Parts: sequence; C-alpha cells; structure tokens
Amino acid sequence: MQTHNSPLKAIREKCLECSCGQAYEVKMCPITDCPLYRFRYGKKPIKPNLSDEAREMLRQRALKKFSKENAVKTDLESNDKE
Repeated sequence: MQTHNSPLKAIREKCLECSCGQAYEVKMCPITDCPLYRFRYGKKPIKPNLSDEAREMLRQRALKKFSKENAVKTDLESNDKE
C-alpha cells in the first residue's frame, strides 16, 4: 500500500489506476458523476462561484503582492547601478 502526502495526490493515483496509468485517459474521463471527477488532476478545482466581494478581495491581494515584488526588483536594480 502506497502512502500519499495529501488526499489530492491519493485521488490522482486512484484516477490513474482507474485509467490504466494513462494521464490522457484521466483527462478525458467520461465518468462525470464520479465523486472524484472534479479532483482527478490532483489539484483543487477552481471555485467558479466567487462573489463580487471575494473576487475584488483576491484582485486587491494580487495587486498588493505584485506591487511589493516590483518595489523589491526596483530596489535591487537601483543598487546594481550604484
């Protein structure tokens, strides 16, 4: 019995087993009513039903992170020029 680091990896392994080890078959799985179907890639499925507030919060968080990364890059570039 193989142990997995996460339930998602275990689901991926099960889907590969069900599809005879073929990743393409997992991708094209016709069993859409399987409870594991949404998780077959071994990743969390995207939540399409985000509220406008949640979407805006994620956008603001991404902008804040991006601006911090740019500030660090700009500081590094200015130090390189000196």
